[in-house]
Parts: sequence; C-alpha cells; structure tokens
Amino acid sequence: GLNDVKFRFASPYFEDEHTPDYSFKLEGKDTQWSSLTTDNTANYTNLYEGDYVFKVKSENIYGSSSDVAYFKFSVLPPWYRTFIAYVMYFIFFILLIIIAIKISSKRLKAKNEWLEGVVVERTKEISEKNLDLEYKNEEISEQKREIEDSINYAKRIQTAILPLDEEMKRSLPNSFVLFKPKDIVSGDFYWYTRQENKLVIVCADCTGHGVPGAFMSMIGSDRLNIIVNERHETSPGKILAELNRAIKNTLKQGEGKGSTKDGMDAAICTINLDTNEMVYSGAYRPLWIVKGGVLEEVKATKVAVAGFTPDDQIFDEHTIKLEKGHQFYLTSDGYADQFGGKRGKKYMVKAMKSFIIENCDKTYSEQSQSLENEIVRWMASFEPHCEQIDDICVIGFEV
Repeated sequence: GLNDVKFRFASPYFEDEHTPDYSFKLEGKDTQWSSLTTDNTANYTNLYEGDYVFKVKSENIYGSSSDVAYFKFSVLPPWYRTFIAYVMYFIFFILLIIIAIKISSKRLKAKNEWLEGVVVERTKEISEKNLDLEYKNEEISEQKREIEDSINYAKRIQTAILPLDEEMKRSLPNSFVLFKPKDIVSGDFYWYTRQENKLVIVCADCTGHGVPGAFMSMIGSDRLNIIVNERHETSPGKILAELNRAIKNTLKQGEGKGSTKDGMDAAICTINLDTNEMVYSGAYRPLWIVKGGVLEEVKATKVAVAGFTPDDQIFDEHTIKLEKGHQFYLTSDGYADQFGGKRGKKYMVKAMKSFIIENCDKTYSEQSQSLENEIVRWMASFEPHCEQIDDICVIGFEV
C-alpha cells in the first residue's frame, strides 16, 4: 500500500543450525525495541512523511547480541502536502477572496442602483403626496377659518342675546356673573329682566356645549323673552312649566322616534321689591343661600326642562323672605364637574360651596375673579394640564 515498508533481515551463525532471535525498532515511529522474535521481517504501514531509521539486532542462543544494523530512509509527503501545494492553496484562496469581493461589489452596486431607483420613485411619490397634503391643508385651513368665523359670528349673536352686566347691576349692584364657555359659544346661559318691581334671574344649563348647546341656549332665551317679557309671567314655577312645553313644542319632542330628547336644567329666581320676597324654582339646579357664614341649599325639582319631562310637569316653588346680608348663588354643573388637582379628579360641589363661603365677604367683582382664578388653578395643577370639559356659569347676588 501507499507508504508501506517491509524489512527482511538475517544474521549468520556458524556454530550450529540454531536460528537467532531478532529485536528491532523504527526511530520516528517506535519508542522502544520490539520483543525478541525469530521472525526476520518487519512491516510498517501508513507511514507519515518524515525521516526514519530502521534498527535491528540479533541475539544467539548464548545471549550474545550482535551489533545494531540500521537503515535510514525518508518518506516524502504527497503532492497535496508539499510546499508548492500550500503556495497554490494560498494563491487559490486569495483568488477566491478577490472573486467573492468582486461578486459582492457587483451585487452591492446593483442593489444600490436599485435602491437609488426606489428612493427616486418614493421621493417623487412623497413629493406628489406632500403637494396634495399642502393643497388639502390649505383647504382644511380655509374651512377651519370659515367655521371659526361662523362660530365667532354666532358668539357675537349669543353675546348680544345675553343680558348686559350693566342691566343687572342697575337693579342689583351687588351681583356678578361668571360666564366661561368651554368652546367659543356656550350651552350654558344666564338671563335677566325687570317687570315693574319684579326682577327675574335665570341660570340655565342646556344639553351639550359648543354649537349644539348654543342653539339650545338661544331657543331658551327666545322662549323666556316670550313667556316673561311678552306674556308677563313672573312666577318661577310657571315660567319653567311654560318653558318646558315651549321647548318640547319647538323641538317636536314626543312626536315619534326621530324626535330629540334635548332639554336643559335651570334655576329661576323672581325678586319682588314691593314685598321684599324672592320666589325660587329649579329644574335640577338648586339655590344656595349664604347667611352668617353658613350655606343652605334649597332643593330643585328633580326633573329637567323638556326632553323626557311630561308636558304637564309642575315645578315646586320656594318663597324666601329677603333679609339684609343674605347672599344668593345659582350655578350650572360645569364648575363643580371640572377635572384637575393633583389627582385629576372633579372639583366637586362640596369644594365649591366651601370656596364660596371662604370668599363671601369679598366684593362681588372680587368673588367673581376669585372663582375664576380658583378653577384655572385647579385645571393647571394636574399634569398634563386639564382642558375645560364643560361650560361654566355662576351667578351671585344680594338684594
């Protein structure tokens, strides 16, 4: 076989015919001499390339050893493990790397060219979309301006319908109205008129806010003008009853599935300057009376104006004898329901009552400013800043 070596050896002995024993080793492979044997051959297979020395000695019957005979030889490596082969391997490896780099570069260049084409195409698409978006943004901005202009015009109309502070202050110099719409126009509204020696004050909270609420507030103001200023009805309970029927009529409520269920909560006070008495009636909105630093609440009838309320609904009236130092407050639910504070909770009615008691000794303009500052502080004290969630209307007065 390949790299197989077979040695045959002999040792002459002339005294008799006895065959000598042999011991041998192959330096470069064996580490020690072989055991004595009469076999005069040694076989080595699959020898690795390198230099070898085969040594052999004999021993006669008397135990005498001969001189060591040796034979030097070399096994050459196969062609694929020669220096030239390794040089060729190295050159072939370098060529493979160069070819791989060139192939990768070519692929990368092709990929980059494709990507550049995609980027150009996408850039073109994005540019077209941006132009389209700019056009749409301009269109939306124009529509927004038109809507805002319309709502601002509606605000001017609503403001014109609401009574002026001066009107109320001529008869009630100690009074204030805190009016803060959530949006530009409001679903809350206040109303005031004087019929001879009777003063009628209304604080109302319509369904919804913004434009829908403003529509309801304008309907409410218009119906109040008819009921009080034209028909001269000044009884709060009767005003609420007629207002209930009028709004249900106007909105065609109760005439089928398509009818709306919108309405309003309201509190009405009629002050009789001749008898020095005030009559109050409320639809879900109470009257607060502060006297001697104590706040008392006069309960409202627990039904709303219009919506699900029947046409013949009666609203309870409460007569209060006016005394010096009595302070009266009407409010929608927007102030107490406003979120804020460190935990983002509602302000609550209890806190609002306490704040009114704490500030009731101030002038009415100062009370109005304090109430406004307090609710702004409450909204700002929560992170992120709480937006106003509902319209706010608070009326304070004394006779």
